[in-house]
Order: sequence, then structure tokens, then C-alpha cells
Amino acid sequence: MDRICKKNYGIDKIIVGGESAGAHLAAVTTIRLRQRHGYKFAGSKLTYGLYDFTNWLPSREIVDGKNMMQDSKSCELYANLFIPNPKKRKNPDVSPLYADLDDMPRHYLQWEIQILFWTTPCSWPTDGLLRGTRQI
Repeated sequence: MDRICKKNYGIDKIIVGGESAGAHLAAVTTIRLRQRHGYKFAGSKLTYGLYDFTNWLPSREIVDGKNMMQDSKSCELYANLFIPNPKKRKNPDVSPLYADLDDMPRHYLQWEIQILFWTTPCSWPTDGLLRGTRQI
């Protein structure tokens, strides 16, 4: 892929990114290409993605009952619609946090904190934040 991009566009490094469902797709694509084809992106920018459809993340409890899009109830609905069989939700192809995350490219994660009527964008450049662990 790098060779084609270099030849056709003069680009030698590729960064993948997405927002919401696109961030999920970018994460899954990054992992699949690395594991199945040995391709490693130079980095990724993932904004507001959902990376675990088992709904175990403790951070969901923080926003429960606050009419947020990623509270436990909403995420359970998304999981039921996307992958109805709960036994398949740990598959890294649908829940990237269950993949082998060693040797991943640099990530730039972005989210927002909503307090009363303010929306404050937050971002966190990471180097291995998800590497080899599911603790966020």
C-alpha cells in the first residue's frame, strides 16, 4: 500500500482515522491489516469511537442516566443491533479492544466531557495507550 501511495501520490506514510462508527471502522481496519497482511499504518486519529461491544467499560457507569450517547443503555442497544449474538461480541473484528494491541501505531484519541450545557473537547496523543492492555 505504501508503495502504491508513494508512486501515485508521493505519500510515504498513511494515517487512518474516523469519527464515531468511522473511528470503530478505522480501529478494526488498522488491526486487521496489521494482523492479516503485516501492514502498519503510521498512526491513527480516532474520535468518539466505540471499541468494546461487551459493554464492560467502567466509564459507561459515569454517564449512565445522563442522556449521553455512550451510556450503558445506549451501548447495549448499539451492540444488539450490530452483533445480536452476545457470544460474538469479544471477537476483535467487532470489539477492537480484544485484539492483540502490541505493536500498534501511534494513536490520537479524542472525546468530549459534557458538564451541564458546556461541551469541552478533549484530546490525548497516545503512544501505546491501548498497547497490550484493555485498561483505559
